[in-house]
Amino acid sequence: MWWDLIASFVLEHGEVMAKLGPTVERLLLEMVSTLTRILELDARHCQEAALHGLNHIATAPERTPVIERFLELRHPDDKLRAYALECLAGHAQ
Repeated sequence: MWWDLIASFVLEHGEVMAKLGPTVERLLLEMVSTLTRILELDARHCQEAALHGLNHIATAPERTPVIERFLELRHPDDKLRAYALECLAGHAQ
């Protein structure tokens, strides 16, 4: 998945990314914003991909309100709810 590749690159090239400083922070915030908007789409595969990306890209303080809002407003089925809770905890694969 695309979000996995981005997360892997950031982790593997942390020293390079650190030199970019605020640019990387802005990029990551924009990615979280994009994933938040994707999570609001009706298509289940989009919701799953957004949850997956939030699990990898977002910090706990960033992903918690987004995923909690999704759970509260969307009322996903049991399987998607369980996956959302794994992503909320940062434990999804």
